[in-house]
Amino acid sequence: MPVVPVIDEPYIELTVAPFPPEVDLTLEVTEPDGTPISSVPLGGEFVLHVYAQDLRHQPHGVFAAYLDITWNETLAVATGGLQYTGPYQTVKRGEALPGMINEAGSVAGQAELAGSRHEVFRVPLRATGLGDLTFTADPADLVPQHEILIYGKNIAVPLDVVRFGVATLRIADSPAGGSEAPLPLQIDQPSDESMAGFEIAMQLYLTAGAAPHQDEPSDSLGPTLPVVSIRGWELRVSDAPLHFSTADFPEPSLDSEMNEDDTAEPLDNEQFWLDVLRDRL
Repeated sequence: MPVVPVIDEPYIELTVAPFPPEVDLTLEVTEPDGTPISSVPLGGEFVLHVYAQDLRHQPHGVFAAYLDITWNETLAVATGGLQYTGPYQTVKRGEALPGMINEAGSVAGQAELAGSRHEVFRVPLRATGLGDLTFTADPADLVPQHEILIYGKNIAVPLDVVRFGVATLRIADSPAGGSEAPLPLQIDQPSDESMAGFEIAMQLYLTAGAAPHQDEPSDSLGPTLPVVSIRGWELRVSDAPLHFSTADFPEPSLDSEMNEDDTAEPLDNEQFWLDVLRDRL
């Protein structure tokens, strides 16, 4: 039998790059008023939004978008059905289940949507457990009924060029009284002579998060905000930090009187401090 020689042939190594994404299905969590958020207190209400966007170099828009969304059902529960407020108003499908939004999406109209991001639907939820909540989007299972389509093509978009989004939300316990914990207080060191008003302000701020007292707020501080009342002062509870500088501390007034502990009790600058606090909250 003849011997066949083995010849070492040169070879070329090829690296196959993935196709760039053509469709983005993104998730976003907001307050009910639409303000984006990264955390929510236990029992807080929030909204999950689903957006579609055509990422092609010459985009015409996403015509049909469907997907599944899953999350830890012990951390959040849907409080209502899917809401379609954007251009996707036909062939509406999907339902909110415990820990899942199943086969959800819809179809847009005849007018192309170009390359802008458009909301497909939204769903209201409530935080029911503590921890890090993650919403994960995945392809819908029912095909061809729930395929992803784009303007300008008559075939479904391959799933390997669809980017399915993820959204995370931290659910934290809320202090007693329902207010947020106080944020750090930034202070430029005031002079000894101007500490009287500052001591009152700091006491108000530190007490606001620890033991809020629900009084009827004055009109100047907002009719719907919780109010802390200490020594006749009012301070609304807010999530904004305070920052005082030396210029914020008035010198003692001629009308000040000394307490038994030799600290000045300002009698004539109450409105000044209310204005300072209101400006910083």
